Amino acid sequence: MIELESGEGNQLALTGVLKELADLKITSLLVEGGGEIFSQFVSRELCDEVIVLKAPVELNSGIEAISIGDRNNFILSKTELLDEDLMLTYRLKTADYVHRNN
Repeated sequence: MIELESGEGNQLALTGVLKELADLKITSLLVEGGGEIFSQFVSRELCDEVIVLKAPVELNSGIEAISIGDRNNFILSKTELLDEDLMLTYRLKTADYVHRNN
């Protein structure tokens, strides 16, 4: 188990735990969470791929997440319909990553 330390304000010290995972040779990680954790990973570019599932019903409550579609550092690489849900796959737009995966 790796304990997360508190970072500035309400944010988690994510870079520290990601470094510990890298030291353990863990290079792939699935992160599930709400708007707060999602926003921290995306805004700090701590992920190279984001998969967003959109349901046809909006709840209009809860913690608001940043909109990945409005960010210039991610590109929409794939869309897929799963029953009534839409799966959107975004990739971090770095020259090396885009060239390896296109």
